[in-house]
Amino acid sequence: MWTMVVEKALRVGAGLALAAPCALALGIPATAAAFERVQEAPVASSIEHELSKALAGRAALARGALPSVSTEVQAVFEQHGALASKAAYALLHGEVPECSSSQVRELLGALAQRPWSELVEVLGEAQPIERAGLPVLCAQALVIGSCAPASSLPELLEQVREIALAAPERRERAVLDFALESFFQRHPASATQLGPSTAFDGQVLELLVRALGRSRNASGLGFLLESLEAREELADLVLPQYQQIGPGHCLETNEAVTASLKRLFTNARPQTASAAARALGRFGNPDSAQALIEHATSPESALREACEWALCEISGLRLQGGADVWKRWLATEQAWYEVDRPGTLAELAGGNEVRVVSGLRDISQHRLFRHELAGQVAPLLTHAKQDVRLAACRALGDMRSPLATKALVEALSWPDEATRAAARDALGRVHQRELPADAASVRTLFGLEG
Repeated sequence: MWTMVVEKALRVGAGLALAAPCALALGIPATAAAFERVQEAPVASSIEHELSKALAGRAALARGALPSVSTEVQAVFEQHGALASKAAYALLHGEVPECSSSQVRELLGALAQRPWSELVEVLGEAQPIERAGLPVLCAQALVIGSCAPASSLPELLEQVREIALAAPERRERAVLDFALESFFQRHPASATQLGPSTAFDGQVLELLVRALGRSRNASGLGFLLESLEAREELADLVLPQYQQIGPGHCLETNEAVTASLKRLFTNARPQTASAAARALGRFGNPDSAQALIEHATSPESALREACEWALCEISGLRLQGGADVWKRWLATEQAWYEVDRPGTLAELAGGNEVRVVSGLRDISQHRLFRHELAGQVAPLLTHAKQDVRLAACRALGDMRSPLATKALVEALSWPDEATRAAARDALGRVHQRELPADAASVRTLFGLEG
């Protein structure tokens, strides 16, 4: 059956960009005719060609009569061909000669350009695991994660369950990691469809939690919060993911996560408290600053360093001098909030362009209150004056509050190029990541399709 699948993959027009990753991951024999077509195909990059030749020569290799395939490729194939998932793992980690993980992503990107209905036809129906073994399931999980629509999440989760159950300690888990991370990066909002964490056993839940963290999927914060509240023993797994993801653009979720982090920070053992401190720094709630300063004198070096890192993250400053310096900083910020903030906000509401820009500059220097102040700045992204719009973008980029994400994404549609460029720059700074080229893909990245 799978020989026919590979031949069909070669026929559908995707060429080696489609055939190579599918065939490599499946690790199955091909007919002599398919082998000849692959050998004769003009390919600029040798790795896809060589791996395809290795695949096509598998049957001959089993008979001890490998066709004209280089010694290097034969060695690669003998090492990785027996288990497709091992081959995929090697590819993802750049262990196959001339092929890096970035090339794998490029190949999977080419797959993603094909209509999903066509890929389903190419992949065919999954054979029972007892008959087909893990390679087929791993290949399908890899392609679903990289190419399938959001509606395929249940199918991907079923593949993950089956593979994790059959190979809990094997390298196949690397394929699952990649598949889940790719899926959540492409469909961030799908994380809200995972349901209760209690529906997943320990192995699958761990895979999901780590994938949400690596994909920096803020839509998954609710799932992580529910997982931690249901099973507090997951703290050492979930807290680093909070730190990777940071706050999302939903204020209620951010506040719920922060409340959970505060409880762990004050009641947990030093290792967990340190992870909670770093996560508190990423979420940047101003009420966290006082507790972090108090623990910045902890005799536990890991906790002390975590608190100092968190304070630097909240303030945007790199102050030296220990807790006393941070206490003075906090007192200064609180005084500005009580005394100067009302006047600055009045400047923003006024019609004087120069004063509005000056007020934005002042606000951007007080990151302790960034989440609250971002809501005051965001409306200025639609100001009639370009200088004000650009200053608002700069201020939001300096403040780095994800609560401004939706407004900044909307600003990507402004007619003038300067505003679009400034909004894109601010989004990149807020989320500390590269953005897709088009506005529609940016909306998808942040789960704002609707």
